[in-house]
Amino acid sequence: MLYISFFAGGTLASIIYKGREIKDNKYRINLYVFAAVYAIFTISFLYVYVYSPDMYIFSSRLGNMGVFAFIIPMAFMYRLVNNLDFANGLPEDIIFNIINSMNESVILTDKNDNIVYFNKKSEEVIGKDRKNIRDVFVTPSDFDDIEENLSSEIYINTKDDAILSIMVFSNVCDKFGDIRGRIFIFQIIRQLVDARHRLEKVKKDLESKIAKRTRELQEYNEKLQNEINDRVSIEYQIRDIFCYDTLTALYNRAYFIQELENTLFEDTDELHALMFIDLDGFKSVNDSLGHSYGDDVLIAISDRLRHLYKYKNVVISRFGGDEFVILFKDVPSETYVATNAQTILDTVKETVYFDEARIHVSASIGIAMYPKDGTTKDELTKSADAAMYKAKEDGKNQYKFFQEKYRLDIEREYDLTHNLLNALSKDELLLYYQPQICIQNSTASVIGFEALLRWQKDGKIVHPGVFIPVAEKTNIISDMGRWIIFEACSQGKKWSDKYGRDFKIAINLSANQLMNPVLYDEISTALLQTGVEPSCMEFEITETSIVKDIKNSITVLSMLKELGVRIAVDDFGTKYSTFNYLKNLPVDKIKIDISFVRGIGKNKIDEGIILSLISLAKGLDIEIIAEGVETKEELTFLVENGCNNIQGFYFFAPMEVNDLEEREILNFEQEEI
Repeated sequence: MLYISFFAGGTLASIIYKGREIKDNKYRINLYVFAAVYAIFTISFLYVYVYSPDMYIFSSRLGNMGVFAFIIPMAFMYRLVNNLDFANGLPEDIIFNIINSMNESVILTDKNDNIVYFNKKSEEVIGKDRKNIRDVFVTPSDFDDIEENLSSEIYINTKDDAILSIMVFSNVCDKFGDIRGRIFIFQIIRQLVDARHRLEKVKKDLESKIAKRTRELQEYNEKLQNEINDRVSIEYQIRDIFCYDTLTALYNRAYFIQELENTLFEDTDELHALMFIDLDGFKSVNDSLGHSYGDDVLIAISDRLRHLYKYKNVVISRFGGDEFVILFKDVPSETYVATNAQTILDTVKETVYFDEARIHVSASIGIAMYPKDGTTKDELTKSADAAMYKAKEDGKNQYKFFQEKYRLDIEREYDLTHNLLNALSKDELLLYYQPQICIQNSTASVIGFEALLRWQKDGKIVHPGVFIPVAEKTNIISDMGRWIIFEACSQGKKWSDKYGRDFKIAINLSANQLMNPVLYDEISTALLQTGVEPSCMEFEITETSIVKDIKNSITVLSMLKELGVRIAVDDFGTKYSTFNYLKNLPVDKIKIDISFVRGIGKNKIDEGIILSLISLAKGLDIEIIAEGVETKEELTFLVENGCNNIQGFYFFAPMEVNDLEEREILNFEQEEI
């Protein structure tokens, strides 16, 4: 019996110890009750065995029966308690205590995925209490994926068909390794929904921000693209401004000069030709038809040149105004260049048609060859320009190859221009006066003077034929003319006061002065400031100047005539047949040109012209005077034929005021001429 006592005691002790580990009070009480019953039974059995010897034999049998009837079943029950088998159905209170303290939803299923147990938290997931779980099962979307990744979506067959995210998944196996069920641990649906809502909101916010940012980026991209396009367009415009002439679309001056420099730098061993082209008569197109027609002419000429050299190694540029410059690269010879120059002349002078207008222009071309006429852009352009001006001087509508003397002429002209600009400020200009003689009854007397400009440079007198053309070309003549008018008026007043009688003072007006809109004011101011008698002042205009603009000439001369001054036509009959317009000019006198006077006694035609002019003057009742009279024969012919007013070296050369007064020329009288 001793071993039975030890076994019973050990079993009881083990049950009590096991009960301490059980947290569920109800189960622990039940276990303790079992232990108490077990202890009472064991003690009663031992008491009978010890204190009833009469029942020894019976007790021996009873003891053997107790081992099988009580002790062995009790031990087996202990083993059941010690080895709980969840898959075969444990008491739900034990399961509840194990999982009820969890914040997550825990669901236990059988092998057919039917829910058999779940904790209290799972009621929110399933929507049912633990007593009503029939026909509720779990359907994973993919058990293989769950087992591999421990993450998937689980469908719970409830009235809401909620979708949850699994946290933990595990198969529940029995002791033989067979799957008896599964255990799932889920997040609380409310938390999941809230989280998903937050996630959706964040997602939508993010998508909205992304969409907004995308739109902004698209707008920025469009703006950037527009800016790039604008910049490219501006760059093209800048390039066009830098490279092309806005009117003709030819290369402009800046680009051409750069191209010329590059050519001279790269092809130093080749022969190149530079043509400088200036249109003849272009100014008259602008003046008569208007600048719009002038622009059309420039465009038409540009198109012709562009078409002429479309596919050749030629650079064409409009330098400005009516000037064009062409660079011929790698030319074989000067003959080739001359042929092209003639082709250009023929092309330019072709009639230009605009509406009902037919316009004719020509060209003057100057040609400079590289390297003979220059090795730099400046040298070549100067040489070609000089040759072009020579072509104009020699009659226009032609081409000229550069010669060194052209450069010298230009340099001389430049020096003259520079010195002339300083002549007035340095008091280098002075007036000479040549007496005009009237012969009446064989007696010659001084009636007036012609004021002639002289330039005293470094103690020497510069001939007017040298500097007057330059002064007219550079329009310095306007400033010089203003000074001449005032000086001559002042001198006329002095002589009138000194000698008590009026002398006529003749002053030459250039074409530039005649076109000057302030000429009237300059003359009227000089008359007022000097106080000279207007009828003493006589203004001579060459017929060449008059016919440049007949209408303007008539207008200006008529205005001057209103001031009371006299008008004379110089060099009459030398250039044009002026008889037609002479009747419309307010002319007081005509002058027989020296070229006709030189023909007296030598050329019957010159004599016939002189006789015609004398007859014309008498018929128009205007004065006539012959200039350049140097011989007795010339004087006699003129006087005998009715020209009594004489000017020339036969009587007096031009001289300064002091010489005139010292020699008493103003009181000159000579009989028996």
